[in-house]
Parts: sequence; structure tokens; C-alpha cells
Amino acid sequence: MSLRARIKALARLPRRLSVQLSLLLSLLIAATLIAHAWRTADRQSHYLEGSARKEAVILVDSVAASSAPLIRVDDLASLEDQLLRSAAPDVLGIRVSGRDQRVLGEVARAADGTLHPVYAQARLTPPMQTGTLLAARADGDIDAWAPVMNGEVIGWAHVTFSLAEARAVRPRVLKETLVVAAAAILVNLWLLFLYLQ
Repeated sequence: MSLRARIKALARLPRRLSVQLSLLLSLLIAATLIAHAWRTADRQSHYLEGSARKEAVILVDSVAASSAPLIRVDDLASLEDQLLRSAAPDVLGIRVSGRDQRVLGEVARAADGTLHPVYAQARLTPPMQTGTLLAARADGDIDAWAPVMNGEVIGWAHVTFSLAEARAVRPRVLKETLVVAAAAILVNLWLLFLYLQ
């Protein structure tokens, strides 16, 4: 941009000091609101993700503990019923395997949001460690693993937990803040218009 073009651009700006101050104040308010929204969205996102991780650990430990007596007596119908009752809204699937890693019970969330049992001849590949484990998935969700114990490891519980809510909070907060910032600028300009009349 040449010097002449810059001078012409400056000539288009309001010449009255009150108008310039009002415009500057509007931009400052908008920048402050957007910066605050960015920080709030980031904090909310991290908080929700941390809460989801804690909930996943508690759920997988609970499923593992309550599955042990059912695996020991080979009551797979009660195991399936327990898995259906255990699933929270953010749970995408729960699987429990036996000693040979064969899946003994599995429930999964369908596209319409309902839970249903899955009957497939599948095997779990548990982690190498013997305690509760959280692992990030490629799609952004998390897998929680816990051993099913009965004096020794007799199986594994596996929960897939959705972090969609934590991912969705940032755009939602930013969108709402942009609307508020635009409203603040419009109110400020309206008040300036009334003042200049």
C-alpha cells in the first residue's frame, strides 16, 4: 500500500475526537470480550476433559469390580444386563473379557444414541500393565482399561468414553462471545449516535 493510499484511508476515519474515542472503546471492548472468551473456553474445555477422564476411570473400575463375581459363576446374561445399566450418556461402549481375552459381554451406543448389546466373537487385546489405564484414541475419545480381579486377573473391562462435549465447548463459548461483543459494539455506536444528535 502506497503512502498516498494510506493517507486517503486515514482521511476516511472520523475526524471528531468523540467519535474516534467511541470507536476505539468499542474495539477495546470487543477485543477484551474475545480474549476473555478464549481463555474461558480453554479452561472449560480442560475442565470437562479432566472430569470425563475421572468419570471414565471410576466407571471402568466399577465395571471391573462388579464383573468379577459374574465371570466367576459364568453368568453372562447378568453381565450383559449390568453393562447396559452401567453406561453413562458419554459412554460409547463397554466390553468385558474373560481370562482368555474372549469378549464375554459387550454393549455399544448406536447412531441414534441408544445402547444395545453386541454379539460378536471378538477378543480384547488388553494393555501390558496390570492396573487401570487411560489411553487416547485417534478420534479424540478415550479408552479406559481395568483388570477384573478375583485374587488374580481373570479378565479385563474396557470402556470407550466420548470427549465430544469437551471438544464442543470451545466453539460454542466463542460463538456466544462474538454475539455479545457485536451487541456491545452496536449498543456503543447507538449511544454515540444519540449523543451526537
